[in-house]
Amino acid sequence: MIKHDGHDFIPDVPGTDSYRMKAAGACGTAVYSDRRFSVIKEEKKEVHDFFSFFPEADLILLEGQKYSAYPKLETLRSAISVQPVCRPETVLAYVADWADEKKGNIWNINRQRLRFWGLKTWILFWSLS
Repeated sequence: MIKHDGHDFIPDVPGTDSYRMKAAGACGTAVYSDRRFSVIKEEKKEVHDFFSFFPEADLILLEGQKYSAYPKLETLRSAISVQPVCRPETVLAYVADWADEKKGNIWNINRQRLRFWGLKTWILFWSLS
């Protein structure tokens, strides 16, 4: 999963050695253990620059790419808005909490069966077509 943060973010925890080193002017920091790693650099990147980090993935989910040309499932939450924001030609389907049943390309996220089997099968079908 690759997430874009349009608000910028603090990728390290204040009070840690790596945070202090970066704040003191280090060009970047890397923190790693036997099982995971994190690299923090001030450098402009595009979403596709991160694909190579996941060579074992069959599917990479992108979050926060509403203005991109990538195909997408757009989530519509009634508490936020029922109006889509993505360009329609980039939307494969809408996933909403207000749809009573599957109608066209609107899927009801509250239906347990859909959440797992329907959407999983639909993604598999789409990826093979």
